[in-house]
Amino acid sequence: MNLTQTYTATGMHVAAGTQLTFTASGTFQWAPSPCVNCTTTPSGDPWSTCSYRQPPAYPAPGLPCWSLIGKIGASGTPFEVGTSLDYTVPTGVSGELYVGVNDNDLSDNSGSWTVMISQTPS
Repeated sequence: MNLTQTYTATGMHVAAGTQLTFTASGTFQWAPSPCVNCTTTPSGDPWSTCSYRQPPAYPAPGLPCWSLIGKIGASGTPFEVGTSLDYTVPTGVSGELYVGVNDNDLSDNSGSWTVMISQTPS
């Protein structure tokens, strides 16, 4: 997954009722060295620890900052993924699945996450 862009297209097209299972691992640094404690896993940090760092805006305000997020369709509503999630695509929603990082400054990111996604059609 690319941590220097907000969203990465997965190439998976999903429809309402599809069951998605996410498993993610890895670590990335969201600020350049010598920043201490500026690394996180796909779980990210609580929103309260980053909400003061605006602008620019985070792609998913209120969800854990520097965390793994997803959305369905280019203009879909972001949802929290974290390190693991079982997710059923809501009624009326379909399109390409995207995964991303809830970060407001992508230019200083380093490290990597691995995201495994499986789907079971409805």
